Amino acid sequence: MRINGTIMSLSSRVKAALRKSSFAIQVYRAIKNAVIYPLKFTSLKTLQLENMPLKDLFQPEKTGLLKAVAPYTKAGYPRLSNVYQLAVALEEANLSGAFVECGTWKGGCAAIMGAVSDRYGKKRVTWYLDSFEGMPDPTEADGSGTEEIEGDVLRASVGDVEEIIFKTLRLSPEYNRIVKGWFQETLPRVKGEIGPIALLRLDADWYEATLYCLRELYGQVLPGGYIIFDDFARWEGCRRAVREFLTERKLAPEFEYIGTYGHRVMFFKKT
Repeated sequence: MRINGTIMSLSSRVKAALRKSSFAIQVYRAIKNAVIYPLKFTSLKTLQLENMPLKDLFQPEKTGLLKAVAPYTKAGYPRLSNVYQLAVALEEANLSGAFVECGTWKGGCAAIMGAVSDRYGKKRVTWYLDSFEGMPDPTEADGSGTEEIEGDVLRASVGDVEEIIFKTLRLSPEYNRIVKGWFQETLPRVKGEIGPIALLRLDADWYEATLYCLRELYGQVLPGGYIIFDDFARWEGCRRAVREFLTERKLAPEFEYIGTYGHRVMFFKKT
């Protein structure tokens, strides 16, 4: 035990010293530039490969999947990796319940959930919910800057989602369900069919949509399950909705963050 402790202590000191070494940092960046960028995961710059840890080069299943979904999402590598890791963790923990994304756009992020579920034996359904008509109008609660994605800017089609999940990834329609329509119209109809939820990813952007999804679906998230808020750092309305909901329910979960400032995702585990 003493030997293990000594080794761990020495390892920590070495890592700390390397972080302070400008030469070591330059070498590390040179390796990433030489190895990662030539991979050409996608023509989209949004994948943010500079944030890809080198260890992921030894996870071809993960990197191959993220490469496949990249054209169907605006999320960068850290956010896609977060979805993948949480889905795998839930599968390995054998926690039942659906995977659900509200605000799926072209389906890239939710397709990661569906693919992970498929690999572990198709024991759960992945749900892809979106209006497929662009964004609803923001309200005063959403603050400024919302014109960036208003209207049809983020409009996608059911066909886009079908292409990635059924044609590219060849997932089963039985375990991957697409729901078209505004959340206020579709959730009352399908939430009973969705049932218990293991992973809920909210990419609804605005205050009203985020708060509505939380009120409708939070109660179905199982203890040990995760809720991801893609827009928590980016949009004032999303932050306001989350905080208002947690205050309503007298909840104080431990937040975790993924990604760089301005594109940080917040998530927490339901206890």
